[in-house]
Amino acid sequence: NNLSKRSWLFALPFVLATLWIVASSHTNTLQQQSPEEGKTTEQTEKAHDDVDKMPEYPGGQEAMGQFFVDNIKYPKAAQKDGTQGTVYVNFVVSKTGEIKDVTIKKSVSPELDAEAMRVVEMMPDWTPGEKDGKAVAVEITLPVKFALSDDKDDK
Repeated sequence: NNLSKRSWLFALPFVLATLWIVASSHTNTLQQQSPEEGKTTEQTEKAHDDVDKMPEYPGGQEAMGQFFVDNIKYPKAAQKDGTQGTVYVNFVVSKTGEIKDVTIKKSVSPELDAEAMRVVEMMPDWTPGEKDGKAVAVEITLPVKFALSDDKDDK
């Protein structure tokens, strides 16, 4: 039902407000490897933490919130078990705006982790971050909060 689908949404403003606060506080050098193809990309892309302009989701935070509302599905097993919490998803917005290297920084459960990663990986390209007027890769940590409400209170 729609109520259950939206029961975790009360925390969405927290998620959106925190997105920019928890942007990466360290710089990584990323090497793109493709073991299944047996080749390593020689080019490395440095994820910056000191940027003049942070990456932006197309349409801004409100559009990102709507994207999560439209796409996230609270896993049935997690609902049944009453599993809830905040999954911290780490990813890089490349200098072309692509979402890359999606990983879980802080886990809650395999089901919630997988759902948070699935939706982050579905996000459209962002406007990349900028440093000295040039597009740069930026590492972002996004908190995705899953919370169940008491159905008895929702009459």
